[in-house]
Amino acid sequence: MKNYFEDFLKEKHAKNYMGTDDDMPDDFERWVGELDTQKILDFGDEAIRRNRIEAMENILDSFAPHIRGLREMLSKIESHNENNTTYEDHLEEFLKKLTK
Repeated sequence: MKNYFEDFLKEKHAKNYMGTDDDMPDDFERWVGELDTQKILDFGDEAIRRNRIEAMENILDSFAPHIRGLREMLSKIESHNENNTTYEDHLEEFLKKLTK
């Protein structure tokens, strides 16, 4: 299972790390051991905020195709008088696309 907080801390550590790649894991362990309680809590809050933002972005990305489909449907509805189709026809077509 992925440890998001540990990955977050590794990212924080890496931003200021100035040693070799070989020494980085040991230096990370030392760095974490020297963090005070307040700094760990602050990092935890920041990691949670970042994780929530990423989750919201993923949710929005997953809705994007459906939003495009709804826009297409609305566009067709606006012009339905031109080709004698009904709202229900467009809705049925949209729902078929969703369930493919």
